[in-house]
Amino acid sequence: MVKKISALLLALVLCLSVVVLPASAVEITEAPTNGMAVTLEWDQESYMPGDEATLNVYVRVDEATDMLMTGYLVIAFDDYIDASASFTPSDLYESIYKDLNDNHTWMASTLYSKIQAANTAEENAIYTSNYLRLSLGKNTGGSHDNASNAKLGLPVSEINELEEPFFSVTVTVSADAPEGVKLNAAMPSGLASVTTYSTMNYRLNGTTKNVKMASYDYSAAVAEASIGAEVAASILNPLKGQIRFQKDGNGAYAGKFDVRALAVITGADFEATFGDIATAKANIKEAGFVFASGANVAAPSMDAVKALVENGTAAAGYSKKTVNYISTTIDAGNYVFSCIVTDATDNTQSLVAVGYIVYTNDAGDTVYAYYPAAQEISFAGLFNDYYDDAFPA
Repeated sequence: MVKKISALLLALVLCLSVVVLPASAVEITEAPTNGMAVTLEWDQESYMPGDEATLNVYVRVDEATDMLMTGYLVIAFDDYIDASASFTPSDLYESIYKDLNDNHTWMASTLYSKIQAANTAEENAIYTSNYLRLSLGKNTGGSHDNASNAKLGLPVSEINELEEPFFSVTVTVSADAPEGVKLNAAMPSGLASVTTYSTMNYRLNGTTKNVKMASYDYSAAVAEASIGAEVAASILNPLKGQIRFQKDGNGAYAGKFDVRALAVITGADFEATFGDIATAKANIKEAGFVFASGANVAAPSMDAVKALVENGTAAAGYSKKTVNYISTTIDAGNYVFSCIVTDATDNTQSLVAVGYIVYTNDAGDTVYAYYPAAQEISFAGLFNDYYDDAFPA
């Protein structure tokens, strides 16, 4: 089977109708030994600017932990929410925390903006967006004392039987949020040295602990929804972003890096659209990406991308790059093309990438296929994740 074939790039589609679908049933992650797992899920798959969006938070705690008491959890949001939030606890949480001690509230919170002067470098590297610090069982004086904590414990056996969310967080999607982007929420698993975040007071085998739980599983503590009208399905979607560090003659970091955007067509979509490789080679006319700097184009214009791809109309801040190959070896069973942006120096920036592909269908019509939404590749995320691998101490 031919390994590489002529390829195309993609662009974006603006949809005119709104169809809101219920989120699929969540699979709640089980807790690790002596630890806690958190699962996040938005209550809808898409929202319009100005809508309220509810994030459901599910918790599971290891059975060896007798009681979950007080502490902090952190949820990081992207920039597309207003600086306000409201909360709904589970009946279990509300009844135990409120009934046992009127001096404690079931939850207090602080929503921090993207950059805080008091943050550590480690915090700013992870929490690059708005983040919400949730204080569970916080008393009215703002402190946590172990004597009160011991009275406020939630039985783990009952927590683990909850099918409803442990609590829910409702935020408002910014009225000026661009359509076609994603609404993201996550509980980052970093900050091991920052004891004021993701810290739980708990009782393990009858002994009260006032320390960070032995382990957390935040692998499912990531949620994504669409902003705007439901986006039509596309044969072309973002696969991932990659980073390559430039090295000097001694193998040290040379102060520059390259970022690669990869687009994918699944094997099933490829076969349904083209039938076989020979037909694809005959029918595909062009493929590539439209790129922009995240600093210059925070909300990509679908009209600008389409005008550039389809009519060659230039738009400030946008650049179109075509590709020559589609590979069958990068992602087994699927078809991938990519493009590299070289010589980046500022790892706080991001790359906006929109893939497109132009082909002729069986009726002889020219078809433009686009990403459902622009892909934003964070340089900071790639840089921090892979720098130590490239330059081990």
